[in-house]
Amino acid sequence: MAKIPGGTWSADLRRISFIAAAFLFMLSSCSGGGTSTGTAAASRQIAAWGDSSTSGIGASSDDSSYPAQLQLLTGRSTFNGGVSGQTSDQIAARQGGAPALLTFPNNTLPSAGPVVLESESTFPITPQGPGPVTGTVGGFHGTLSYQTDGNDNPQLAFTRDDPGAPKSIPPQSPFHPDTFGREAQINVFWMGNNFYDPPGLESDLAKCIAFLSTRRFIVLSLPNAGDEGIGTTSYDLLAEINAALARAYPDNFIDIRRILINNYDPTDPQDVQDHDNDIPPTSLRNDNWHLNDKGYGIVARQIAAYIAAKNW
Repeated sequence: MAKIPGGTWSADLRRISFIAAAFLFMLSSCSGGGTSTGTAAASRQIAAWGDSSTSGIGASSDDSSYPAQLQLLTGRSTFNGGVSGQTSDQIAARQGGAPALLTFPNNTLPSAGPVVLESESTFPITPQGPGPVTGTVGGFHGTLSYQTDGNDNPQLAFTRDDPGAPKSIPPQSPFHPDTFGREAQINVFWMGNNFYDPPGLESDLAKCIAFLSTRRFIVLSLPNAGDEGIGTTSYDLLAEINAALARAYPDNFIDIRRILINNYDPTDPQDVQDHDNDIPPTSLRNDNWHLNDKGYGIVARQIAAYIAAKNW
């Protein structure tokens, strides 16, 4: 997808991030010795889960995705767990809340080497990413990878770390991805934009949140595309989805769709038309769907402000 050039507003972002980093340094310098732990430090880190809007499609560079801008603003390590095109069940499988269920040929893990799975409940890995994923299935640690067969059909293959005797693996065994402690971090969920599925999103999101070892999480509302304005079926469906998310997570919900719409330029006729149609303004979008650098900057600032207000 084509990417847009960055604007001068990025200089302001760098100044803000410098001030934030300096402030955090002063706080750490005054906290006294011996009280900080690795767990406490990790709990301040951020993990952003989602699809192309999280990965940063539409931004001028990876550094302009909202997780990258959020890291600059907060001075905190921010993991970008966005993979373009993925659905909520695929995202939940990568996060760990709803593991992919794997079935091996003859229900057997071979002694060594990659084995193409007979079936899988979902594909946590797709051509768009995130690349091979390490984790455990049936008590065996290894690497799950994506490939295609001779007819370009998608496949998943598992390679155990340590060769050994063949082992029986029950059908539909869960693959638990390595989390690297992200379940203890501040998790931001922006998922459900692909193939609207309200019941599926509700279930997948609930599993992701239940998987966390903390109650510090944020759920973002789903934005509508430029052709999903008032009067369209998608507009009505998104309204129902976002209302349900707000009811389910009233203390952890940011209506980022509404915030983006309200940040229209009243001097821009197209933005005014977009605002009247209740869609994110063209000035904040790179295409019909994805945001540009400025739009992602608004998302990052809203999340940073929310985290600060919660004193997380």
